[in-house]
Amino acid sequence: LNPVVGPEAITGSTRMKGGSITKIILEIAFIHALSIMKENPLPVKAIIQDYHNVVNEVYTALPNSSFSKLIDAATHALQQSKSIYYLGANEEGILSVIDASECPPTYGASFNDIRGFLAGGWSSMGNTHKDLSASGEKYCIDIQHFMDNLYKNLRADDVIVLLGDVLTYLDNVMIRSLNETKSHLYHLSLSTKDTLPNASLIHLTVTTSNPYFSSVYHELAYKLLLNALSTLSHVGKGTVYQNRMINMCIANNKLYFRGIHMISQLTSISLDAAR
Repeated sequence: LNPVVGPEAITGSTRMKGGSITKIILEIAFIHALSIMKENPLPVKAIIQDYHNVVNEVYTALPNSSFSKLIDAATHALQQSKSIYYLGANEEGILSVIDASECPPTYGASFNDIRGFLAGGWSSMGNTHKDLSASGEKYCIDIQHFMDNLYKNLRADDVIVLLGDVLTYLDNVMIRSLNETKSHLYHLSLSTKDTLPNASLIHLTVTTSNPYFSSVYHELAYKLLLNALSTLSHVGKGTVYQNRMINMCIANNKLYFRGIHMISQLTSISLDAAR
């Protein structure tokens, strides 16, 4: 389970397929072990089926929800050099920061195209090096930073995406300000249906056979939704051609060889010439 011998090497992906499969494999191992410790063993196949159901439910529900309107708004924002802001708490907030951080190398996106903010910032991460905000703007991930420094400069075509129960982590001033924004405001939730009057709610339901482990299944659902949002909006922007990320930054060895193969395939020249 590492970049050499795990799912990431098999799929050639760290952001979407490989990342999701690595997460699933690790969690299956832990869920199975915990169920044994609780003297109620869950068959591995049953756990795999739960993940399969999550994926099916998310992708089946999307065409019948207003998620497409969110994609349209996000695509328009990127096309107009505007921004998409994720505001989340707990696991979905952390996933939003990760999803946003992957866009610059994957799509050649600018730092401000998509940004993720987490209630509590680094203190919610529990990371070894504590608060890294002093290292610069790219390390400022607290929703408070968004409200204090970015909210006042929001534009009409910007998009704000509230995640899950994030509103319960915001104070009254933040909530009032968000409800008064002139930007596009969406609320993507697998839990609460309570949202702001000014927000468009996208509520999806994920069912599993064992509610005790529902949080990990919800994490996967949020990852799929965030990946879909950032991917489809960049497709709409024009940074993807024939399912290839043509604006990627060649930031490592893997992407260097991916670039060589991409040039070779799209132009019908040899790998040596593409190199």
